[in-house]
Amino acid sequence: MVIVDANDEDTASRIIEQLVENEHRDALRDHERVEAWKQLEIEGLSVAQIAKRTGTTRDTIKTGLAVAASVTGTELVADGTLTLDQAATLIEFESDPEVMESLTQTALDHPDYFPVAVERARREAKANATRAAVAEAEAAKGHTILEDRPYTDPAYVNLHHLRTPEGSRSPPRTSTGKPAWPCTSPCGAKTTPTCRTSSPTTKPTGTPLRPTTPPRPRHSPAR
Repeated sequence: MVIVDANDEDTASRIIEQLVENEHRDALRDHERVEAWKQLEIEGLSVAQIAKRTGTTRDTIKTGLAVAASVTGTELVADGTLTLDQAATLIEFESDPEVMESLTQTALDHPDYFPVAVERARREAKANATRAAVAEAEAAKGHTILEDRPYTDPAYVNLHHLRTPEGSRSPPRTSTGKPAWPCTSPCGAKTTPTCRTSSPTTKPTGTPLRPTTPPRPRHSPAR
């Protein structure tokens, strides 16, 4: 048995009547509809009930309530420059103000390109999350995480330049994680087999790999 407060039902009915009346008299803006739907939700109506009694699709009501639940979403639709769907999409990126600003500008200037920009931002966010997880795991192993590739830094040697004492290339999985040693190259760089990382030079046990310079391309003799 469910006891329903008649006053709540009366309030919900008044909100719906006013919403419908204002909609017929003068088309409401999205933020006005969202505010009304939010009030109906507070009065205890479900998404299905709000949709049925206001003549709106469930998906639209669900989107509107998601926007209403977010301060960012509410602000985005307040000035009427963005659609309800655009505001709901941008909520996904509210933790990244720079991306939010860029996507908002795209929605305003190039609305047709907005879905493409959103998908690109999602892929970049996923890639950044993966990169951060890998960096955290490698840092836990004691590896130094570099922001840029040290192409011109003599203190680093790329993994694919390392060779075994016999002169063959060392597979990465057999060299990763081994200690560093004094480099035998003329530049005297101190390296470790772990790609683009360095550590204090120590004398390893056994036979270490040795860094070498990549072979120069052969040129055909001039005719």
